[in-house]
Amino acid sequence: NTIQRACVLATGSVLLPRDLPLGHAPRVNAGGADAASAEENRAGPSGLGGLAAAAEAFLAAADTDDTGPSPLAIAEREIVRAVLARSGGDEAAAAKALGITRPALKKKIAALGLGA
Repeated sequence: NTIQRACVLATGSVLLPRDLPLGHAPRVNAGGADAASAEENRAGPSGLGGLAAAAEAFLAAADTDDTGPSPLAIAEREIVRAVLARSGGDEAAAAKALGITRPALKKKIAALGLGA
């Protein structure tokens, strides 16, 4: 529901963190393991700052009933959709960006209902 709402209300063609109601990230102490976790959250293993906080906020805002798709299915669908949009529909480029093979991407597109 959160992603769907953000898609409807977003002003651009790509969802940005400002389009999602991220809430408040937990405070982290200045030392010890918490500082290491904060640094990883900021930069992430791939330099994706704030991804862990965004994931936590997404899960907190996600519908918890069992009638709709799971939060993982929603997130996966939106990520694949966004990568396809960013690549201009070029499945080979999208597959490379996602780190999967083109046949695996084709299966995901079909399974997620993203086919044309």
